[in-house]
Amino acid sequence: MKRHDLLNVVSTILYFAGFLSLFEAYSRIKQQTKVPILLYHSISSPNTEISFLHHKVISAAPEIFERQINYLRKKYNIISLEHYVSMRASDQIIPKKSVILTFDDGYYDNFKYAYPILKATHTPATIFISPGLIDSQKSFWSNELASGILRSKLSSITVGKLRKYDLSTRQAKLRAADQLIDQIKGFKNEQIQQTVDRILEQLHLESNIPSSPQPYLSWEQIRTMAQNGISFGAHTLSHVNLCKVSSSTARKEIEASKQRIETELNIPVKSFAYPFGGMDCFNDHHTNVARDVGFSCACTTLFGRNTPSQDLFRLRRIPIFYYHNMNVFKAKVIGIFDYFDGIDRWAKKSMTAGRQLKVS
Repeated sequence: MKRHDLLNVVSTILYFAGFLSLFEAYSRIKQQTKVPILLYHSISSPNTEISFLHHKVISAAPEIFERQINYLRKKYNIISLEHYVSMRASDQIIPKKSVILTFDDGYYDNFKYAYPILKATHTPATIFISPGLIDSQKSFWSNELASGILRSKLSSITVGKLRKYDLSTRQAKLRAADQLIDQIKGFKNEQIQQTVDRILEQLHLESNIPSSPQPYLSWEQIRTMAQNGISFGAHTLSHVNLCKVSSSTARKEIEASKQRIETELNIPVKSFAYPFGGMDCFNDHHTNVARDVGFSCACTTLFGRNTPSQDLFRLRRIPIFYYHNMNVFKAKVIGIFDYFDGIDRWAKKSMTAGRQLKVS
């Protein structure tokens, strides 16, 4: 049994045993000041769109996302990130059972599937975008690599001199994509695309494949959403790991992303999210730059809910994945996983361990 399947089973048992309801009542009394910020990426079907979109960024199928929103609207007080930051800055009391919705990267399906649901229910959300991706409409390198692996007809591939990856089955391909992406994202920024291009060459892909659908939002779609209750924040100019570029480049990526979005939308942009967002993807220099250029907050991908004392430039978030059921979703929002020191990150790293990648 896969680890995320085990988490689904355990959460379902807790639900039918009444533990989730009991913990929700406890949380309402004892932890009402902790605010979960949910982290979504793509809202799409993992069965039909996985051929061109790396499965790790699929948060929920459209029908499941709608169920999640309906649940949150019934049980919680959904507030905007901007409202939360404003209340924190003025020392106001945060409403009980508040929850915040955020999306990273600005995938096109956010407009196609998520936006109609959010608009119909008057649900606020913030989408963090990288203007460079919006302009180019080229799939991000991790999606490009995963798509190439999934389309390859090879039974295996040797990367560098040491590591051989099995590509004989769909599941093996997904495992290979996970392992390669986890390794490559630790490279210096200038090495990443070179490495991906080298691997794609080895995969011997057919050149006459159909073009992929539009991967990211267009500026026209972004303006439409911004006029109807959706907020937009910056996610650097080109979605770089800030710790893998120079300090001057990092500052340019942060500042220019803010300026470009403000120019396109003609409104102030106050929120920022660190690409990748882990402890090895940003540092004190980057939080200081975000403050200096005029942001009011910055979101990480560090797991957990936020206390009233949480640094506004190190806000924690709770990632949502399509392979977790509604009981896991409820347990995350309630805060059960706060006590397990990263159990969710442990659970989602199914079969991604591997030796350090060496590319010749």
